[in-house]
Amino acid sequence: MTKEQHKLLWAAGGAWLFDAMDVGLLSFVIAALAKEWHLNSGQMGLIGSVGSIGMAIGAVFFGALADKIGRRNSLLFSLLLFSIGNGLSALSPSLIVFMALRLLVGIGLGGELPVASTLISENTPDATRGRAVVLLESFWAAGWLAASLLAYFVIPNWGWRVVLLITSLPAIYTLVLREHVKDSHEPATIQKPLPFRQRVTKLWQPAYRQKTALLWFVWFLVVFSYYGMFLWLPSVMVLKGFSLVNSFGYVLIMTLAQLPGYFSAAWLIEKWGRKWVLGSFLIGTAISAYFFGTAQSVALLISAGPCYPFSTWVRGARFMPTHRNNIQPLFVVAVVG
Repeated sequence: MTKEQHKLLWAAGGAWLFDAMDVGLLSFVIAALAKEWHLNSGQMGLIGSVGSIGMAIGAVFFGALADKIGRRNSLLFSLLLFSIGNGLSALSPSLIVFMALRLLVGIGLGGELPVASTLISENTPDATRGRAVVLLESFWAAGWLAASLLAYFVIPNWGWRVVLLITSLPAIYTLVLREHVKDSHEPATIQKPLPFRQRVTKLWQPAYRQKTALLWFVWFLVVFSYYGMFLWLPSVMVLKGFSLVNSFGYVLIMTLAQLPGYFSAAWLIEKWGRKWVLGSFLIGTAISAYFFGTAQSVALLISAGPCYPFSTWVRGARFMPTHRNNIQPLFVVAVVG
C-alpha cells in the first residue's frame, strides 16, 4: 500500500472508531437509562431496535447517495448526521424524544459503515484489499474499547448524558476526513448510476444471485449474534445481580479480546483465503457462545466470554468481489445486517 492508501485507511478507520464508540456506549447507556427512567425490558428493546431501523434506512440512502455525490462527501454527511444526533440525544427529556434521536443517529451510522468500506476497497490494490478491509474494521474494536473505558469511568460519576455529548465530538473529525480522504469517485468522475431498483434487481441476476443470498445470510447471522451479545450484555449482567460498574469492567475485558481477533484475521486472510478464515472463525464463535451461555461459574465466564468476540468479527465482507465494479452489493448487504 502507498502512503496515500495508508493515510486513507487511518482516516476512514477513525470514522469507524467513532461509530463503534457510539454503538458500544449505547449498550451501557441502556443499562443506565433502565435504572434512571425505570424502563421495562420492552422499552429497553425498543431503544436498540430503533437504531437498527435507522441503520437500514441510512445504508440504503447514503449508499445510493455515494454514487451521485462521491464516497467522501457521503461519508462526511453521514458522520455529521450521527454526531449531531448524539449531541441532541444527550438533552433528551423523555424516552420518546430519545428514541426519535436514536433513529437519526442510526441513519448516519448505517450510511457511514458501508461507504467507508467501499472507499477503502476501491482505493486498495487487489492483492491487499482483504487485509485492508479487515484492518479498517479493527478500528471498530478500538471504538468499543474507548466506549468501555468511557462507560466505566464516566457514567457512574457523571451520568449517561455526558458520554453522549462526548460522542458528538466526531463532528470535528469531519475536518480531518475532508483534508486527508481522497476519493477516486468524485462527482466529476462518476458516471450517472442506474436507478436504485435496477441496481437491486441486478444483485439477483444469475451471476450474483448465489453470492448475494450467501452474503445476506452470513451478515444477518453475524450481526444478530454480535449485537445480541454486546448490546444487551451489560443489562443482562445487571439483571443477574452484578453491579453496573463491575459489569462494565467485565465487558471491557471481553472488548479487548476483539483486537487479537481482528489482527489474526488480517494476517490469515491472505494466507488461508477468505472462505477458510470466515468458516473457521464462525465455528469458533458457535463453540464459545455455547460455553458462555451455559457457564455456571465465574471462571468459565471469564474464559469463554472473551473467545466469543475474538471469533465473531470476521464478517461477510471477506467475500466481497475482487473487481471494483462489483462493490455495490455491500450497500444492500449492510441493510440486512
